[in-house]
Amino acid sequence: MSTRPFTFTLGIADFDRSQLPEGAREPGSEQFEVAVARYFEDRLAANGGRVTVAIEDDTLTVSWLPAEGAASPLDYSVELLQRGDYAAAMPILEELLRIDPEDPRALFNLGMACSDTGRIERATGLLEKASRLGPPRASVYVALGVAYFRGDRPAEAAKALRYAIELDATDGYAYRNLAAIEGNNGNLAEAERLFRKAVELLPRDQQAAAGLARTLLAADRVEDADAALGTAIGLAPDTPLAEILRADRSALAQKGFRASGPRPDAMAYCLSALELFDELPLRETKEITFEIAMLGRSGLDVGDPERKYTLKAIPNKTFSGLQLVSMMYVGLKRIDPKLDAGFDLSAEYAAALSLRRGSDRS
Repeated sequence: MSTRPFTFTLGIADFDRSQLPEGAREPGSEQFEVAVARYFEDRLAANGGRVTVAIEDDTLTVSWLPAEGAASPLDYSVELLQRGDYAAAMPILEELLRIDPEDPRALFNLGMACSDTGRIERATGLLEKASRLGPPRASVYVALGVAYFRGDRPAEAAKALRYAIELDATDGYAYRNLAAIEGNNGNLAEAERLFRKAVELLPRDQQAAAGLARTLLAADRVEDADAALGTAIGLAPDTPLAEILRADRSALAQKGFRASGPRPDAMAYCLSALELFDELPLRETKEITFEIAMLGRSGLDVGDPERKYTLKAIPNKTFSGLQLVSMMYVGLKRIDPKLDAGFDLSAEYAAALSLRRGSDRS
């Protein structure tokens, strides 16, 4: 084990207390001291070695004695950043820069962390300095471009990102971020070109796919936009971005669906669903409805009656996308009228309900 501990200090006011349990966030309390010590012990000792934390007045002092063979403080801070643990990583990077103010990796990684946490002025200063040290690197100019953009400096951002592409024409993040700037400026054709290149280079990146889809939406390229939205959602269906894209896709489908007023086919599907659910217990209604809802997370095509889907809850049958959406709408009304189906079939549902009640009275 190394005989020299790595020690850093930070003000209590600079520590992100949201990382601590709710009952242990008040400085000065015994719970706070225990929780802070456990926070750094859990994170730094995971790399091997021993960690001690001292609190004096308004300052935290963390002393970390890494084990032999453990990752260096710089390498481990990068690992922490990759996990999203900024509160543990940033003080290490600050101390590394105090030791060597021209460490290019520490400048770059702390600059990105400051940018991600909203300390934009500090981020741009660090990244500008990193850009002046050693050979130019595309990754530094991408990070600098993002920081400029976040700091409402779009012209400087675009310049940095274009230079990043000159340095490395395979950096998909440079294309993705430059595309966003072009889209914000209304240059949709250029934004589309850049997003398509980003998607080519980053085929699993949901942000690039989403950027392309929303650019096509802005250009009123309905069919292309719908396909691109489906692709972007499918890359990571459970992210907050996927939920936004589902709302975009639902609004797009609704726009085309409502072009000619209330739909007789949807009304007929709603009536069939009313008849089906009248015969089923609530448990089976929920099973069918929630299966459709899960299927709809990847998108149901309500515009193509030839495309068919299947349900485990109703085997040996196929359904169109509009038929399933209508069934889900009716099912949710049965389960809880306040639930949002994400697709407005209120006119068709009301008409079907009126017909159903009329047939019950006859």
